Amino acid sequence: MAVKLDLDDIQGLIARGYRTLPHARFTIFAAHDAAGGHALLSWLLPRITPAGRFAGNSALHLAYTADGLRRLGLAEGVIAGFSPQFIEGMTGPNRSRFLGDV
Repeated sequence: MAVKLDLDDIQGLIARGYRTLPHARFTIFAAHDAAGGHALLSWLLPRITPAGRFAGNSALHLAYTADGLRRLGLAEGVIAGFSPQFIEGMTGPNRSRFLGDV
């Protein structure tokens, strides 16, 4: 049985590589408590580009670290379901070597 994906619930970057967009900008936000993180997320969510509605010359996507999810108050049991690479993060011992980014 084929499953129909809800493209409005998937970030567009997952569905396409945006080859036609010539530039990228990465902005790092930090929220030091759950309330600040929730306020930031509430502001960002309506601006995220879903897979089903890309048009134009820009796209916005959102990524979190495991620590960022913890600060939002996500239960440790949920975070434990992510891959070890995600949980350990980019600064773990030997991570840059594993990625070939030395």
